[in-house]
Amino acid sequence: MNVSSASNLGSFLVYPQQGIDRAFSMANAAGKKLADGDLDPESMIDLDQAQMMVKMNVAVMKTGDEMLGTLLNVRA
Repeated sequence: MNVSSASNLGSFLVYPQQGIDRAFSMANAAGKKLADGDLDPESMIDLDQAQMMVKMNVAVMKTGDEMLGTLLNVRA
């Protein structure tokens, strides 16, 4: 394995991490609206969507981690 491909092994984490960051931003915005007394149902929906986004992106991270572990075991 060459050095350039070795340095990119963790790049699979970039997109799920961005998704988690977006989910936290969405949850923070919805939580702020609710804390300010705005009981718009859309805010509750946004909180649920943010929770699902985090769960899905964590699953992607775990799968990528497992695949990387398998790849490293095969290469070893």
